[in-house]
Amino acid sequence: MNSWERVVRTLNFENVDVLPTIGDASNRAVQEFYGGETLTEENKEEVAFRAALAIFDIAVGLPVIRTPSIQEYDGWITETQEWTGWIKKRPFLSSDDCLRDMKRFIDTTDPNRIDTEECRKAYAPWIKLAREFKLKSSAFGMYVDVGIQGAYHRYGLELFSYSYAENPDLVSKFIDTSSRYNFNKILPAIDPEFCPLFELGSDVAFKNGLLFPPQFLRKHYIPYLEIAANALHQKGIKAYVHSDGDVSQIIADIVATGIDGLHPIDPSAGMSIRKVRKRFPKLFILGGIDGRNMAFGTPEMVKKEVQQAIETAGPNYFVGVSGNIYEGIPVDNVKAMLGVVRGE
Repeated sequence: MNSWERVVRTLNFENVDVLPTIGDASNRAVQEFYGGETLTEENKEEVAFRAALAIFDIAVGLPVIRTPSIQEYDGWITETQEWTGWIKKRPFLSSDDCLRDMKRFIDTTDPNRIDTEECRKAYAPWIKLAREFKLKSSAFGMYVDVGIQGAYHRYGLELFSYSYAENPDLVSKFIDTSSRYNFNKILPAIDPEFCPLFELGSDVAFKNGLLFPPQFLRKHYIPYLEIAANALHQKGIKAYVHSDGDVSQIIADIVATGIDGLHPIDPSAGMSIRKVRKRFPKLFILGGIDGRNMAFGTPEMVKKEVQQAIETAGPNYFVGVSGNIYEGIPVDNVKAMLGVVRGE
């Protein structure tokens, strides 16, 4: 059974030879081991592709190592390192600056008027990747931010919160416009022929709980999950929700939107595969293997955890590291995880 068949059969609640794996590998040693070559500027995309095929039945994104740099543009300063990047400076000094920027976006954006061909052109690299994975009998997972993370990340959590306190109506309109625009922009590019499973992502929690009160998320996050899940289902595509952190307070609301799965069920944030499976027996669980154990544990410790996860979450379970295979996770521990999954 190949990876594509394994993913599709799992999504259809059919028997598979072994459980599918999911994730990405932002890890030089892991990419080089499974990609078969030392990473260079010339081969880094091909090595990342081969590594993803070897590790995952469905790869979510394809991280390619980058040259560290700092970029400055229009008042923004961003820093890029090999596997990550962050904003060092934003062009917003006050909530008034944020509110003016939000109003400009609202006034110039109609989420219901989307140029389908332009969307396909914008997402052409992803479509190409998805087709390339399919040609190798594997799957590529596409994803989009369902609004709320993009909203608070643009302004920073503090200024975003002050802006909401000062003008909740305008910020609510901004969240609505950006949420619908983000999803409507990618929807024409998604095809079940090469994308059987789609991620609806927004980090709404951290290890100690939610970033926002439950009532805020029920108003500004949950409804857009439902809209997106319904639209994807109409196209014959399954949808899962991604959020880091502890989402226990709103997990019932998330599942009630009609989504099919939840990722990453992070043990370091207090999330538990056992509790989620007991409460939602038909939900697809994705991830759940403790990144701390993968980084600092022994191969035997990893094997034990993966076996327990499979026994607890299977059969509608996509095995993966909560937080993915980041830099610092030893190759031997990745081999241990895959060895249990594949019976090697």
